[in-house]
Order: sequence, then structure tokens, then C-alpha cells
Amino acid sequence: MVSGPSAAPFPARCGPFSGIVHESLQFKGEPGRLDGDLLHYTISSLPEHEEKVERYTTLAAQQMHAVGKRSWRAAMWLATPWNWFNSYVLHLGILDGARGWAISRMAARSTWLKFKKLGMLIETERRAEKNSNAMRVLYVDLEREWRGGQSQALLTLGGLRERGHEIELLAARESPLARRAAETGITVHQVARLGLRAWAARAMRRLIARGRIELVHLNEPHALTAAWMARAHKRVPLLLSRRIGFPLQKNSVSKARFRAVARFVANSKDVAQSLIDSGIGTERISIVNEGVEILPLRSPEQRSIARKYWGVRETSSCLAASAFLSRKKGQRHLMKRCHWCAPCIPKHGYCWRVTAHAAQS
Repeated sequence: MVSGPSAAPFPARCGPFSGIVHESLQFKGEPGRLDGDLLHYTISSLPEHEEKVERYTTLAAQQMHAVGKRSWRAAMWLATPWNWFNSYVLHLGILDGARGWAISRMAARSTWLKFKKLGMLIETERRAEKNSNAMRVLYVDLEREWRGGQSQALLTLGGLRERGHEIELLAARESPLARRAAETGITVHQVARLGLRAWAARAMRRLIARGRIELVHLNEPHALTAAWMARAHKRVPLLLSRRIGFPLQKNSVSKARFRAVARFVANSKDVAQSLIDSGIGTERISIVNEGVEILPLRSPEQRSIARKYWGVRETSSCLAASAFLSRKKGQRHLMKRCHWCAPCIPKHGYCWRVTAHAAQS
């Protein structure tokens, strides 16, 4: 518990908050004073505390990196034990028993993590400087949910960073992609969901104005709209990922958006052909096939749990597909030919199961 004056609940019109970590209130007018204690319960469980420490240390590292802080090793080794001593001894956490110990340990861990993550950002920056072919890329994905495109985005972000490129992500606030990218130490700029494209366009203008961004990679249509609104194509090249084979829209706004794209990255020949059929020149199209991360084999116990969850008998073979149901993806062909599997497994039969984000007739 912290003693002393604090900001109590107030009307939103009285002033906004500023800052990313430990936001400060920019109060307008004369503050009043309330008698009594203001109890601030920030967490309700240890897992919630750990999640909060992970999230805020990432933000703190990004903030320190953005303002130019480049020393981290000494701070990590010296500030960590001091933070624990300050919390556990000087602030009398020892009197709170096991909870005081846990809180002090998490305070020290928070200090350790934020400087460690700062070090990761600095090392990435240094590798990029050593690589003459390194680029500074702003990756934009405004999708609010987690689907195949966002899985590919996360793999791309990691791959670019491993190759020495300086990569930053612009995403919807608290989206699955934003959270997962931040957990890997990637710099993430989050924008409000209400008025998403307008806020993204504003953020894009600001980031490009710094003069550090050399390429903007757009991963989905909303990102393209935001980039076009920001007139980002007037400053840097725009690259657009394309994963669907639907024809491009022909209205004037859509045509203007697609004219702003310097390079289309199609994930298959069919998608590339759909772009050509829509009037996009072949010189503006590259085909880059996508893949997935191959996970380690599951243990028998994990397989048994999964079978129970999906209602599949231990003696049954299971053929499953996890994808958005669409005519373009061809699941219907596999469904129609399921009977071909029967002769291969005559003893126990088989189970066909489809998991999907949504169904499309």
C-alpha cells in the first residue's frame, strides 16, 4: 500500500492520461481532496500478476529504447537486487509473510525482465546495423482476431528479425497478434479499436515521419486502407500480402488503394493469376509460398486429452482440418472423397472433423 495523495476517480473531461507505462494524469482545473484511504487492488491472483509483469516489462523496454536508452547490463544486475531489498526490507514487505515475499520477488523480476528485453531490442538493432542489406520495416495488421493470416504475420515478423532486419508492428489494441508479438520482444504500436483505420493512419504518418521506416508491409485490407489514408505511399514503398483469389474490387476508391501498392505478394499461382485477371501487371507481383511451424510430436497423454475433448474414440483414426471454410480452399473435395479412406482402415473406421473460424456457403 502506498501512502500519500493520489488521483481519485474523476470525470473524463477533467483531463487525459499520457504515457505508456505508469501513465500520468494531465489534470485541468483545481483538484479537491478526499479524506480516507483509497484502496487500489491491481491484481487478484499470481498468474494475473505474472501476465501483467510480462506485458508491462515489454512496454517499459520499448519505451526506454524509444527514448534512446542503450545501457542495460549494469542496470539489470544492480537494480534487480536493489528493487527486491527496497520492497521486502525498506517497505516492510517482510511483515506480510509469504505474500510479501512473492510481491517483492515479482518486483525484482519485473526489473530484470524490462532490462533484459531492452538488451534484446538493442542487440537486434546492432545486428541490423551490421547487415548492409538490413531494412527498417513497419508491418501493419489491423485484424482483431487470430486467423491464418495472423499466424503467418507472426512467423514473418520473427523471420525478418532473425535475419537482422529492424521490424516494428502496428496493430489493433490488445489483438492476439499484438500480444504474441510483444511477448517475443518485437516493438508493437497499438491503436484504439474504435475508429481503427483512422487511428492507424495517424500512427503510420507519425512513424514514417521519423525517417526510420524504409518499407511498409501490409498484411490485410484494413491495413491497406489505413496506409492509403495516411498517404504512406508518397513516402515509402508499400508491399501488400494477398492470400485470397477473389477479384479486386473495381470502384474508384479500391482502384486508388491498389494503385498505391508497389508490390503484391501472392501466396500461390492461383492468387497471382487472380491479380493479373484484375488488371495488376506481372511486374508488380511476386509469388511467395507460405508454410507453418512444425511443432514437436505430442505425448500419448496429450493425444488422449485431445481425443476426449473432440469426442473421438481411442480406436478411431481421425482426419481433421483446421481452416476457414471456403470454396477456394477446397475442403469440399476432401469431404466428398472421405469414403476412399475406409479401405485403408477397415477394422476401426474413421472420424472426419472440421474446425473453422466461420462457415461460408
